[in-house]
Amino acid sequence: MLQIKIKQLRPDAVFPKFATKGSACFDLHATSSGRIDPPAVTTVGTGIALEIPSGYAMLLVANSKNGFKYGVSVAHGFGVINSDYREEITLALTSTYAFKFFNGDKLAHGIILPIPSIEFVQTTELSETDRPQLGFNMTQPYYFG
Repeated sequence: MLQIKIKQLRPDAVFPKFATKGSACFDLHATSSGRIDPPAVTTVGTGIALEIPSGYAMLLVANSKNGFKYGVSVAHGFGVINSDYREEITLALTSTYAFKFFNGDKLAHGIILPIPSIEFVQTTELSETDRPQLGFNMTQPYYFG
């Protein structure tokens, strides 16, 4: 089992925990009260710092309840916490609607994932694939009209 060291930076910080045995993500909680006013990005501290082992990273993703009910999301879709980061985990959040939060509220999820060690190799040729060449992010032609 992978162990993650947690440093409590504020006495009111809530330690991360999994909601169920089958949960892939753990809950991250606010250590302040505030409001997210769209389209602004609001930063919220969690009051904790983590020691993520080398070869792993933490992704920050939206809390599904707040996302579905209020349109709250992690700015830019998700956040990445690298293994050498040791400062407070801070959430950058945005929302579709004005959203009030309070100290202790679950605002986001974290997931620890393995990150492979890679090396970039310059080449002049790439292997062929079965994917059609339709342009950037296009898997089929689109017609408007």
